[in-house]
Amino acid sequence: MNFKKVSSALLRLALCLSALLAFGNMRAQENKVYVPNTAILDYEVYQIPVYLDTAEEVYAANFDITLPEQLQFYGENPVIASDRVLKANTYSCTPQTPDGRTQRIVIAKTTLPLEPVLSGKSGPACYLVVKAQPGTIESKGTCQISISKISAATYKDNKVTPIIKNGVSSGNIYLGHDVSKCKIYSTESNIVINPGTEHTISMNMDNNHPNYGMLFHVITPEGLSVVDNSLEITTRCQSSTTVSCNAVGNNKWVMMLYNDAKETIEGNSGVFCTFRIAADETYDGTSQITFTRVEAVDGDETHSTVEGTWEPITVTSGKIALDKARAEIAMLRSELAETMADIAEQAPLVKDKFTANDINAQIDALEKAVNAAYEGMTLTSDYDNVMAPAQTIRDAMDTLLSEAVAANKAEADRVAANKAAYDADMAKIAGLQKKYDDTVAIIKAEYAEYENAEAEAAVQTAINDAKAAVEAAFQAVAEEGVYDGSVDPESIEMQIEKLLADAKDAEEAKRVADNKAAYDADMAKINALQDKYDETVLTIKDEYKDFEDVRAEAAVQKAINDAKEAVEAAFQAVAEEGVYDGSVDTESIEKQIEKLLADAKEAKEAKRVADNKAAYDADMADIAKLRKQYDAMIERIGKAFPDYDGKEQAEIVKTAIDEAEKDVENAYADVAEEGEYESPLDYEQLSEQIDNLYDLAVSGVDTIYTELDGDVRIYTLDGIRHTELVKGQVNILVFGDNTCKKIFVRK
Repeated sequence: MNFKKVSSALLRLALCLSALLAFGNMRAQENKVYVPNTAILDYEVYQIPVYLDTAEEVYAANFDITLPEQLQFYGENPVIASDRVLKANTYSCTPQTPDGRTQRIVIAKTTLPLEPVLSGKSGPACYLVVKAQPGTIESKGTCQISISKISAATYKDNKVTPIIKNGVSSGNIYLGHDVSKCKIYSTESNIVINPGTEHTISMNMDNNHPNYGMLFHVITPEGLSVVDNSLEITTRCQSSTTVSCNAVGNNKWVMMLYNDAKETIEGNSGVFCTFRIAADETYDGTSQITFTRVEAVDGDETHSTVEGTWEPITVTSGKIALDKARAEIAMLRSELAETMADIAEQAPLVKDKFTANDINAQIDALEKAVNAAYEGMTLTSDYDNVMAPAQTIRDAMDTLLSEAVAANKAEADRVAANKAAYDADMAKIAGLQKKYDDTVAIIKAEYAEYENAEAEAAVQTAINDAKAAVEAAFQAVAEEGVYDGSVDPESIEMQIEKLLADAKDAEEAKRVADNKAAYDADMAKINALQDKYDETVLTIKDEYKDFEDVRAEAAVQKAINDAKEAVEAAFQAVAEEGVYDGSVDTESIEKQIEKLLADAKEAKEAKRVADNKAAYDADMADIAKLRKQYDAMIERIGKAFPDYDGKEQAEIVKTAIDEAEKDVENAYADVAEEGEYESPLDYEQLSEQIDNLYDLAVSGVDTIYTELDGDVRIYTLDGIRHTELVKGQVNILVFGDNTCKKIFVRK
């Protein structure tokens, strides 16, 4: 048997710390590795659990297990991993001493990512496989399994955090003798509780040895809780016994009883304490209250008992039965409504004579009984008896329906005859309504533009009036008498036919008008084309006089005439029926008209370019003649006056020719896109300058000037003094220092 020793000091300390426990400060107790107290009664193989309890998820743990001399490890696997170990590569067991009495246990994942290595936060992490050494069982002694070098860590906020470090724990092993036994359990295995109410749970204790201290944990499901300070002792406990009931987490409470005077709990069985549970307003299921961590202190403190086991308590909400009963009552009301609907359908002639008042009263009484049983907490256990009247109520429904059908039979023959005559007249009216609806639909589909709401309303009124007359005649014999409605459909049929005829006439008038409008629109397009053509021809004659394309103009005029004839023919073709569709294609004719003008513009542009090129070519030919004349003059002067230095004058003339060529090029470039070329070349003036080069050589002129600055006297070759330079001939200049120079002045 496994058990954990709990000393009187431990319980006293636990009681003193109960306030802290109420706020869940249990880390010091929960974060631990331990072996429970265990009895080994023979020389068989035992598996002793090693518990690892923590408040956090365990990402790594290791500890050393050392056996006392009285025990030995057994088999090839002396320490077996428990089912809590999650990964195959997280567990290892390694001997730490030559005799193998100390084993190192390591539980740590060796690959990324980091993950918990144990499932849950409490329970065995491994099992020690051991046997007692020979002769130890007969000694009936006590020894301890030592746990040392304890270390465990969790992983939070991206860092490893120790949760157990350097701890030491041990467990007592009782050799050859048993320990005191204690079982704690509830007197009820199933209880019923209503939402918002409380229930008292009584706890039994069967013990083979007197106990004076007790501790156990109560775990409740969602929706249930232990009532604060509700733990109470019975007459089995001494009046001096101290009790404590504290919450230690979500839905978990610690119950403790302790007697400082060591006055034990009397007897060996029976209820020793009670506590109350409360259900919140929403509790409506079935769940279980469980009990864990039982710890007891008996009269002989050297022997203690823990790990009492018992079945959990199943807690069923009384609301389940209440909801079931209310659903059944709702079904009865629904069935009654269906019964009354059946009466209305199967016995319409007498339905008003049959009511559900009595049956409704029976259902109300059943509902009242259900509510009373629920409040008295007997509905769940006595459900069938409470709901027994449901069948009686269903029988009453069947009886009510059968009686209504029977009462309806007597009236059926008279009603059937009247109904047949009424149906015949209503069929005539339905035929009129269908003919009217079909006619209106035809008008909307085929004559969409036509509308005569007043005439249509008049016909519908006539149909409605006939129908109302039939209804009135039929209602007049609802209780007695013979029906005679006498519907006359002929006049209404004539009104319906007139609706369609009027629509046809209106549609024809609209067809004629629409055709004329479309014809007029097409003729307007053709006339617009003619106007555009005439304007284009006038523009060409006015602005492009050198251009003429009689054949193209005639083709455009013919296209306009053909379009006009096609429109006339299409219009005449729908004079009696059909929809006009002349479909004048103005776009192609407009393109032909636009092409006339474009061709004229293109011809004019081509002529402008050609004229400009011809004028440019003529100027470039003149420049070539000037260069040829210049080259001949230079050669002539060189032969006639070999000692004459006229390079400066010749360069001036050559530059003038080059600049003239540039002016021609620029003038031609300026009219590349538009404009007429105007020659910038003064051929005669440049030719005269070339000829003057020879005169300068003959006269020995020093240079050529176009203007003169400074204080000089000016004479011509004939000795006449001038106040200004005489252009186009040789001038003699006399400067202030009486030096002289001959110059030729350009025009």
